[in-house]
Amino acid sequence: MPCETTFVNRQKNNEEVANSVVYLCPSKSSFVIGHTLVVDGGLTAG
Repeated sequence: MPCETTFVNRQKNNEEVANSVVYLCPSKSSFVIGHTLVVDGGLTAG
């Protein structure tokens, strides 16, 4: 996917995706319930 199609105008790196996964660990996100975390660089933001 070309970088121009994402809101941040660059490709993701593995660490950014991994940080999102770590956030969803129970100790980091215990107050988040019933939410889908979209990690797409703003692609679906419009």
